[in-house]
Amino acid sequence: MELRQLEYFMAVSELKSFTKAAEKFYVSQPAVTNAISSLEKELSTRLFVRSNRHFSLTTEGEVFYNYIKLVFKDVNVALSQLDHVKNKKKNILKLAICSCMSERVILPAYTVFSRKYPDARIIVTECTSRNALHLLESDGVEAAILIDAKDSNYAHRKTLLSAPSQIILSNYFSKYNLKNLRSRLRNDMPVFLCDDSATAQEAIVKELDIPEDNIMGRISNLKTLERLLESEKAAAVVPGFLKMNLPECKRDTAASSVICELNLYWRKNHDLSELCSQFAAFLTEILNEQELHNGF
Repeated sequence: MELRQLEYFMAVSELKSFTKAAEKFYVSQPAVTNAISSLEKELSTRLFVRSNRHFSLTTEGEVFYNYIKLVFKDVNVALSQLDHVKNKKKNILKLAICSCMSERVILPAYTVFSRKYPDARIIVTECTSRNALHLLESDGVEAAILIDAKDSNYAHRKTLLSAPSQIILSNYFSKYNLKNLRSRLRNDMPVFLCDDSATAQEAIVKELDIPEDNIMGRISNLKTLERLLESEKAAAVVPGFLKMNLPECKRDTAASSVICELNLYWRKNHDLSELCSQFAAFLTEILNEQELHNGF
């Protein structure tokens, strides 16, 4: 019994087609058919009931499928762990980071870290928080650094930095009294949200009762958000530790009680590598030294 035979069997069972299974593995249909036939001969049982128009698993085939599915799950975990061990030996860290934190926070720290530890290799993928978590869950990266609301649920995470949410008013609104800000947000003030802190943003929107019609967009690029606030009659809701170049704009941290966190996330059933722990500690130290939690 060969692994390839089992892969073909799983593909045929799930795709319900010998042709589609063959296309998945870039082989001919006869190659898949012959592999399944050999497997059935070796097991001395039929795995599929075939007819001209369709086929299905036999009772024996269903039992075999359920067990082989568990086997492949364990194989994937084993391969992931093996990759993790190899990366540790090579001193490699695969890291996903949210777009809004990359240019002004994480990448500068990454540059300094690389100079300090030249033997370490950090492979960075910049993406949205949603895609970063997908990479994490599919073993595409060892860890992810993302913004989230305090007390949100995730199996493995470590808080690197926390700060109140802040509301930034464009130049047009800077003359307004901040005491009326909550009322304006509930009524006619257009609002931009930071897309990379979706959980925190939605908590703020709920707390301040901001109508969905007032939300003009969810932006993950800080430069884009800055240009919008310079040119539009609007406000932006962002984590307090985001460093934005808007010296003329008013900022308010009292309107919302939502605390935003910059968190390190890692996979279930995995321990953080020494390199990842080292980089996280270094990043935390840099952030505290620069006092980014004060915002600007």
